[in-house]
Amino acid sequence: MQTMLSTGEPSTLGNWYKLCKGIFGEESKATLFIKEKMDEEGEGANVVAEESQLLTILGKMHLNEQE
Repeated sequence: MQTMLSTGEPSTLGNWYKLCKGIFGEESKATLFIKEKMDEEGEGANVVAEESQLLTILGKMHLNEQE
């Protein structure tokens, strides 16, 4: 079963990458982390993590690079 994001899009690495670029910027550690996973697994690979948990982790990555 395909997990969906709150935006209505499938929860794939490609869609997470687009979200990260828009929220954190293209060179953010969070965005680069998702890009690395996307390069390894493919753009259409499903992300099964809970959306709120993944956003929390990616947000913390972004905040930690700001310090």
